[in-house]
Amino acid sequence: MLNKEIVKQYAIRKCPKLVYNMASAKGVLSIFEKMLDLGVDEEAFIEEYQDESISEAYASKVDSIFEMLKLYPELKAELKRKLELKEKNDKIINLINTYKNYQEVSHLSRLYMVELYGSKVFRADTYDLSIDGLEIADNDQIIANTKKLLANPEVKVILEGQVVVGKSVARWDILVRQEDGFELLEVKGTNNVYGSNNGSYGSLKKEYLYDIAFQHYVYTAASIPLIKVGFLHLNNSFKLALKDISYPIEKEYLKDLFTSSSMIYIKKKNKYTKKNEKHLVNMLEYLQDDHYLDSRADGKFSIRAIIPYLEPIIDGEEPPTKFDYYCKTKQGCILLNECHKNINANHLFSLTNFGSIGGKWQTTRDYLEKGLEKISDIPDQELDINYPLLKADKSKKFIARMQINIAKGKASGSNLIEFRSLKKILELQYSKKPLLFFDFETFSYPIPLVAEAGPWEQICSQYSMHVLKDDYDLSNHNFESGTGGNIRHYEFIGSPYHDQHQNPERALIKKLMADFLAEGIDYKTNLYKLVVYNRNFENTQFRRMALKYPEYEEFLIACANNIIDLNDIFALGIWYHRDFNGRTSLKVTQPVLMKEKTIKSWYQDLPYDLNKTLDYKSELVQNGGVALELYQTMLRMRADGKLEENVNNEIKSALLKYCKIDSWGTVILYDIMEQALSRYNNNTIVLDFDIMNLLPNNITLDIEPLE
Repeated sequence: MLNKEIVKQYAIRKCPKLVYNMASAKGVLSIFEKMLDLGVDEEAFIEEYQDESISEAYASKVDSIFEMLKLYPELKAELKRKLELKEKNDKIINLINTYKNYQEVSHLSRLYMVELYGSKVFRADTYDLSIDGLEIADNDQIIANTKKLLANPEVKVILEGQVVVGKSVARWDILVRQEDGFELLEVKGTNNVYGSNNGSYGSLKKEYLYDIAFQHYVYTAASIPLIKVGFLHLNNSFKLALKDISYPIEKEYLKDLFTSSSMIYIKKKNKYTKKNEKHLVNMLEYLQDDHYLDSRADGKFSIRAIIPYLEPIIDGEEPPTKFDYYCKTKQGCILLNECHKNINANHLFSLTNFGSIGGKWQTTRDYLEKGLEKISDIPDQELDINYPLLKADKSKKFIARMQINIAKGKASGSNLIEFRSLKKILELQYSKKPLLFFDFETFSYPIPLVAEAGPWEQICSQYSMHVLKDDYDLSNHNFESGTGGNIRHYEFIGSPYHDQHQNPERALIKKLMADFLAEGIDYKTNLYKLVVYNRNFENTQFRRMALKYPEYEEFLIACANNIIDLNDIFALGIWYHRDFNGRTSLKVTQPVLMKEKTIKSWYQDLPYDLNKTLDYKSELVQNGGVALELYQTMLRMRADGKLEENVNNEIKSALLKYCKIDSWGTVILYDIMEQALSRYNNNTIVLDFDIMNLLPNNITLDIEPLE
């Protein structure tokens, strides 16, 4: 049977094979397992999809998993099995999974309906039709219950109703009876169903568009009169302000926690000016008029075209494996590695991206359509047009050209270094000391877990900061104590066991101000720099907190204004290594460079093993995604009254170590740059580097001093 998750994935991926797999018992189990295993790679997401928030990525994943659980009841046993298996293998994952609840927002939305309509709310997928009753796994029984509830005029709200039309099955979240028909509300765990991040009316996200369009198609065919359609989702303006938090949330706050969206802007051509103008319409009108046709596909991806096309696929032979651009977009199809086992460093999908693969998605798509799959096969005559070495806007096409040259065998050395630009950026931006190597860790959750927080709002829970002064000396520094060698380490983390419901951000800001004072740093001057790795993230957090806590605005804005980004050296292609394979995240660049034999020799006389101080693998927390989930797990435990002080302290210690390694890693990367430049200036460098990417003498990268 076709369902909205299948149609939604097809609309995004355009892949018949994915449809075939999702419609079979064996295939859907495999895909569900992959969904559970694939977390959100926080660093990769920041690196590749800077136009979207990490919280949106998590929300999308949770929504898909929840939809799968609803549409395929047998998957609940698989979810339990997978979680139990992980519990046996990993202490930290065990703790996170114990408190993970994919159905949380849906459950609260049902309580919200009860708050609005009282005893007139019924649920079609429970034996007694109550909202908290024992769930039914038999779809035929759910369909029978749905018919019964639809026929009863005394029923105001029907939850989880299911309808079958032909080979399509649709399960709604909420259906509200009105005088002349029904209002359809689909529940989403996001705080914004539109494409823009500001919550204003705009284009619906494609996955939500085809979700609601499919349901509209099925219910209309089933003669259910819809007079309004829209989404019930978390309210981006809601802020939790409770004296004492009980979890998930008190019922009286539910009306403020949720909001609905049923309007959308469409573009219509003005018959007089001949220009496209925005018009605000309701979603039902939008769907009835087929405005959601994919213009690039000449209407082939409207629901009216998709359904007849997909129906034969689910009952026929497995379609052949296809290969095109849509296999990789938006973090890739879940079957990507299963269908295409030849994706390596020379594959076009490995070409560096900046919001889309290959630097420019239209170019990559055209190559794929021509049957070109290898980076090395990109025609030489098109390189300067599509992938110039130097681009005025400093996009990652600069790096893409290096990848291509390496794939084509045009570079002999491992390191491609533009020493003139490296010297310039270090002199202009890193000469002022002290340098504060800084890293935030945040958490975000659909339902606010601390006071003054909103749905999915990123809250800063900790930081690590290594302060480097003039004449710093790594050999005299003690990493464990964070002292010595004109380097000092400072850190902060919230403590849910002791803080109770408090937001950790105020304490974090006060601690950071105290650290500045301890170092004798006047934040009102520009005689210091905060060195981060990906300025967008830290800059956003400082400025967000400046708006939220006006009493600290001056300090926080000063911090934001004094940020410099170590990642620029890699993102601009000033230093590129063939083993980066187009990526520039900290988890890639620092380990790759530290494996270089020559660079290792620079640190062989240190009185400690530098690599051990950079080793995440020996710690309980090894990546940003786990760090994010682990802190909010502590908050869940505390709200449930199950967080013991020893557990709180153990997790805090693990998170502090992880964050400390992050900021220390940027210190080492900076030192590598200084070491290399010093040797280059003295003509003593023996590093295996290549001059392939050296710019002409009359051209240098446009690097300005930061005042």
